[in-house]
Amino acid sequence: MRAPGLYLLALLIFLSAAAFADPPAPGVRQVNVKELYAKADILEQAGEYEKAREICRQILIYDSSYDVHIRLGWLNYNCGDLDAAGEHYAVAAEKCGECADPLLGLQLVAIGSENWEEALRAGDKALALDSKNYWAVSRKALAYYMLGRYASARAQYLKALDISPDEPEMLLGLGFTRILQGARAEGRGHCLKAGRKLENDPRVTECLRMAETALKLKSVSRIFATYMVYSDPWNLRDIRGLTATSALYRPSGYGMWAGAAVSETTRRYVVDDYQHDIITLGASGRKDKWEFGLNGAWLFSNEDTVDDSPLAIARIGRRWGKTDLTLITSGVFYRDFDVYQFELPMGYNPAKSLKLVLKPELIIVDEHDLLIPEEKSIDTEYLTSAQALIYWNPGGRVDIFVDAFFGRQRYAVESGGLAVWTGDDLFVAGYNFGAAIQLGRYFKPYAYAHNRVGAEQAYRDHDFSVWGGTLGFELKFHGG
Repeated sequence: MRAPGLYLLALLIFLSAAAFADPPAPGVRQVNVKELYAKADILEQAGEYEKAREICRQILIYDSSYDVHIRLGWLNYNCGDLDAAGEHYAVAAEKCGECADPLLGLQLVAIGSENWEEALRAGDKALALDSKNYWAVSRKALAYYMLGRYASARAQYLKALDISPDEPEMLLGLGFTRILQGARAEGRGHCLKAGRKLENDPRVTECLRMAETALKLKSVSRIFATYMVYSDPWNLRDIRGLTATSALYRPSGYGMWAGAAVSETTRRYVVDDYQHDIITLGASGRKDKWEFGLNGAWLFSNEDTVDDSPLAIARIGRRWGKTDLTLITSGVFYRDFDVYQFELPMGYNPAKSLKLVLKPELIIVDEHDLLIPEEKSIDTEYLTSAQALIYWNPGGRVDIFVDAFFGRQRYAVESGGLAVWTGDDLFVAGYNFGAAIQLGRYFKPYAYAHNRVGAEQAYRDHDFSVWGGTLGFELKFHGG
């Protein structure tokens, strides 16, 4: 028979443990956490992610462990709440610094948000803990592909296939990548091999179609007419213009284009109307995250100071995930003076269908002599302005464009050199808005409205505006 002292000691230990145990939160009844986990498992396996998430939120009241945060990361991802998923995965990563799963979750969230650079960073962190992790490698391959870095994408697809041979998703990704690298036959073979397991998958059909057209040039042609009217005219009444462009390019992003524009402006005080014609040639390309372009143009006019003037434009840009930055420089070399223009568009894609751009601009107009309406010397001007642009594709086939600028612009170059304000009007504000709709596979008509507010003509104070519109269409074809 045990001594009574032993029973007394056991009772004291039990009472001490009860006294120092964390009490339940006020108003919260005790629950069986294991039963909640089991219920969440059943709901998750049944695809009831919303209900499973609610159960796990209840668990979080009693248990803030790694397990519940990693589970909530996954459930929020499947419920479409990427922000909450990222928060829980981040907490899980803090609680277990040697676990790769939270980092894989953060990589998955980055891909869901189309933040490809972040997907690469999360993948690298996961691979530092698990160098043969298939998911980290395969998602890095996708991120590199979406960034246009095809050589890096190919290396990751091959690494993923080394970890998991004949995985159809990786074969398909490798097929697309090799086609865009110019290895059409090899890429087609990978897609056919993937198609043996991915039966009736439209991506396989698209890959095979791309293999047939990858080495063919694609053309984009545009024709549009513009009419604009001066309000409160001093010397100029209206502008009528017709522009045509044609571009040839490969899916890899390299191409060339040519364009021509003719315009005529009615003048009040001069017998002859002002004619202004442009011919331009250009080339563009893309390498990994970089884009570049170069084009030259020649201006012809019945105005001696403008006639036979060359124009050059160069641009270079880089992309980081959802943001991009481009530097555009141009120069117009008139007979008596030069004009230089510097633009720095900064773009942001908060969603796949939406792009926002902020573009500061500097125009430098060399000193020159003004002969009309009276002779005088004009000092070098430094004109600054800022433009905000919104591109929106709300329904897949419809594009909407809105932009506005405020500042000072004179002798501005626009539309890649096809639109040049060769007059000395000083504009201080303006806006454009329009829409385009894809009709069928090849044809896209569009319409734009324009308005510009001016403060000077012939370097004299004179308030006025220019308003009007543009109608045109775009044609896309696959060449031979």
